Amino acid sequence: MNHTTSKEHAGRRSRLDERGFAPALVNSFIKLAPQHIIKNPVMAVVWLGTLVTAVATLAGWAQPGFGWAVTVILLITVLFGNFAEAVAE
Repeated sequence: MNHTTSKEHAGRRSRLDERGFAPALVNSFIKLAPQHIIKNPVMAVVWLGTLVTAVATLAGWAQPGFGWAVTVILLITVLFGNFAEAVAE
Protein backbone atom coordinates (compact mmCIF):
# COMPACT_ATOMS: atom_id res chain seq x y z
CA MET A 1 0.00 0.00 0.00
CA ASN A 2 1.11 3.52 -0.67
CA HIS A 3 0.83 5.50 2.52
CA THR A 4 1.50 9.21 2.33
CA THR A 5 2.03 11.46 5.26
CA SER A 6 0.49 14.85 5.85
CA LYS A 7 3.90 16.43 5.23
CA GLU A 8 3.91 14.96 1.72
CA HIS A 9 0.43 16.37 1.07
CA ALA A 10 1.39 19.79 2.42
CA GLY A 11 3.76 20.41 -0.47
CA ARG A 12 1.14 19.65 -3.13
CA ARG A 13 -1.68 21.99 -4.10
CA SER A 14 -5.08 20.64 -4.95
CA ARG A 15 -7.03 21.69 -8.03
CA LEU A 16 -9.65 23.22 -5.82
CA ASP A 17 -7.72 25.40 -3.43
CA GLU A 18 -8.70 28.84 -2.18
CA ARG A 19 -7.40 30.49 -5.37
CA GLY A 20 -9.27 28.16 -7.71
CA PHE A 21 -12.67 27.90 -6.00
CA ALA A 22 -13.97 31.43 -6.65
CA PRO A 23 -13.07 31.56 -10.37
CA ALA A 24 -14.59 28.10 -10.88
CA LEU A 25 -17.77 29.21 -9.13
CA VAL A 26 -18.01 32.34 -11.29
CA ASN A 27 -17.35 30.29 -14.44
CA SER A 28 -20.13 27.89 -13.54
CA PHE A 29 -22.60 30.78 -13.86
CA ILE A 30 -20.92 32.23 -16.97
CA LYS A 31 -21.27 28.83 -18.66
CA LEU A 32 -25.06 29.16 -18.43
CA ALA A 33 -24.94 31.51 -21.44
CA PRO A 34 -26.32 29.89 -24.61
CA GLN A 35 -23.03 30.16 -26.53
CA HIS A 36 -21.28 28.15 -23.80
CA ILE A 37 -24.01 25.68 -22.85
CA ILE A 38 -24.63 24.56 -26.44
CA LYS A 39 -21.08 23.13 -26.58
CA ASN A 40 -22.12 20.43 -24.11
CA PRO A 41 -25.30 18.77 -25.43
CA VAL A 42 -26.14 16.93 -22.19
CA MET A 43 -25.94 20.09 -20.10
CA ALA A 44 -27.87 21.97 -22.81
CA VAL A 45 -30.76 19.49 -22.50
CA VAL A 46 -30.77 19.77 -18.70
CA TRP A 47 -30.62 23.59 -18.94
CA LEU A 48 -33.53 23.53 -21.43
CA GLY A 49 -35.46 21.28 -19.04
CA THR A 50 -34.80 23.80 -16.27
CA LEU A 51 -36.25 26.60 -18.38
CA VAL A 52 -39.25 24.51 -19.45
CA THR A 53 -40.13 23.52 -15.89
CA ALA A 54 -39.77 27.12 -14.72
CA VAL A 55 -42.10 28.34 -17.47
CA ALA A 56 -44.57 25.50 -16.82
CA THR A 57 -44.63 26.37 -13.12
CA LEU A 58 -45.09 30.08 -13.78
CA ALA A 59 -47.88 29.33 -16.28
CA GLY A 60 -49.70 27.21 -13.70
CA TRP A 61 -49.32 23.93 -15.56
CA ALA A 62 -47.60 22.35 -12.54
CA GLN A 63 -48.20 22.54 -8.83
CA PRO A 64 -45.92 25.28 -7.47
CA GLY A 65 -44.18 23.14 -4.85
CA PHE A 66 -43.39 20.33 -7.26
CA GLY A 67 -42.58 22.59 -10.20
CA TRP A 68 -40.14 24.78 -8.28
CA ALA A 69 -38.53 21.76 -6.63
CA VAL A 70 -37.83 20.17 -10.01
CA THR A 71 -36.62 23.51 -11.41
CA VAL A 72 -34.20 24.04 -8.53
CA ILE A 73 -32.88 20.48 -8.71
CA LEU A 74 -32.25 20.82 -12.44
CA LEU A 75 -30.58 24.21 -11.95
CA ILE A 76 -28.29 22.81 -9.25
CA THR A 77 -27.43 19.92 -11.57
CA VAL A 78 -26.44 22.29 -14.38
CA LEU A 79 -24.43 24.51 -12.04
CA PHE A 80 -22.62 21.52 -10.53
CA GLY A 81 -21.77 20.17 -13.98
CA ASN A 82 -20.49 23.57 -15.07
CA PHE A 83 -18.51 23.89 -11.83
CA ALA A 84 -16.89 20.50 -12.35
CA GLU A 85 -15.99 21.45 -15.91
CA ALA A 86 -14.53 24.78 -14.73
CA VAL A 87 -12.41 23.00 -12.11
CA ALA A 88 -11.14 20.57 -14.74
CA GLU A 89 -10.08 23.43 -16.98
